[in-house]
Amino acid sequence: MKSMSKFHSTISALTFSLSMLHSVATTPLQTTKADKLEAYFAACSKAKICNGAFSVSENGKVIFSKAYGHDGSPQENPIDSNSQFDIGSISKQFTAMAILKLVDEQKVGIDDNVHKYFPELPYENITIRHLLTHTSGVPDAMEYLSQQYRQGTVKQAITHRSILNILERNLLPKIQFDPGEKFAYSNTGYVLLANIVEKASEESFSVYMEKTFFSPLDMQQTLVRTPETEHTLTQRVFGFFPQLDGTLVGNDQIPFLYLIGPGGIYSSIQDLNKWENALNHATLISEKTWEQATTPVILNDGSQHPYGFGFSLKNSALNQDMRSHGGHWRGFKSYIAKIGDLSIIQLTNNSQDDSVDQHITSIEALINDKPYEIHKESVVYNLYNQLQSNGIEQAKRWLDLVTEDDYAIREEEMNFLASYFSREGNHKNATAVFEMALQKFPHSASAHENLVDSLIASENYEQAELVLTKLISLNPDHPSISKKRAQISLASKQTS
Repeated sequence: MKSMSKFHSTISALTFSLSMLHSVATTPLQTTKADKLEAYFAACSKAKICNGAFSVSENGKVIFSKAYGHDGSPQENPIDSNSQFDIGSISKQFTAMAILKLVDEQKVGIDDNVHKYFPELPYENITIRHLLTHTSGVPDAMEYLSQQYRQGTVKQAITHRSILNILERNLLPKIQFDPGEKFAYSNTGYVLLANIVEKASEESFSVYMEKTFFSPLDMQQTLVRTPETEHTLTQRVFGFFPQLDGTLVGNDQIPFLYLIGPGGIYSSIQDLNKWENALNHATLISEKTWEQATTPVILNDGSQHPYGFGFSLKNSALNQDMRSHGGHWRGFKSYIAKIGDLSIIQLTNNSQDDSVDQHITSIEALINDKPYEIHKESVVYNLYNQLQSNGIEQAKRWLDLVTEDDYAIREEEMNFLASYFSREGNHKNATAVFEMALQKFPHSASAHENLVDSLIASENYEQAELVLTKLISLNPDHPSISKKRAQISLASKQTS
């Protein structure tokens, strides 16, 4: 579930950094898969990237499970195997399984028209199958909710029932496309599914999930977060943004918002292992229904899309069969994947979005003795401290001595640091960092362009013209050259 970033503006968290290493480049002690995983995640934690709980199983047996970092609270309590994370869109597979359980009980039909449950909905020919496979064309409610927040009109809880009411009142745009025409990821579709679970079971969604799945599987740290259950999250983890200076900015839940169906479930790494084990043994629903759930959807034109009922079915990086789903909500990024005999579960709370996706690729390679990527700390944390403590000239001398054996050095992260200083109004430091980025990446057109912009902002037009000239020699067809030259000319005239 994509984060509603419009609700929260802050300095941004730094993206993760990676450096390619071969799996054979391990110490002699790293002879087992568990040893390699321990080294991999230890490096990730040291690089200030891994903050959460991680588990890897093979043939149903856990070979690695460990937690790193803290829960994002003011007390910064350590995370453990029972810590409760918002699992984001991993919740969709729970919602899908609830529907399929009702299918097995003949309380719901996969191809039932949604009007059977909600006749007031202003959309025609949408079935439960369409909702499960993101092929319904139902409009997105998220932008409407965003407008309500921006206007300051949200004063009470918004739940799946609230969103159903919005849909029934026809407050959203028309249907986006004919049902079954194409795949378009839809949180709103899963909101409708949660409402259908309630209608068919005659129980609240949270109670149904507890009675049908959580309690029978002994998932003691798992619940649907609602206004009524939120206070029972006794081992709750909070989302946050790590800042360059070591402080934290909260990136947790949006007040009053409870996205039940597409998200909204809190769980622990220990509980998700129980869930994954139950899925792998096909004990939750009938074999026939499970086969449908894990078969790619067929669109109206006969083509397939690699998504089933709440499960992504896209092959892995090594082209193995993979059943997976990620979750992305606010500061939380999670992932659960079954690749052959391998199960990987990740729960994080520090806004490090891309790293979670990369772990899946790296762990699969590690387990199969292929080259994999291991994390290094980004150079910009120390560069920031150098600038703040010792000034520009010493920071430049320090960076001159740094190699990729010491830190991960990435142009986009240096740009991030420079942009941070620019937003703070410190154009001197911003320009210095853009200059250092250009020194490290002398053939980058974007590095030249960024430095030109910074020099213009600093009213150093003569130097901006010199850097622009270098950009022209590097890429004479660069699309922004004429615009930058006009900016320099106009700004020079206004200050002369």
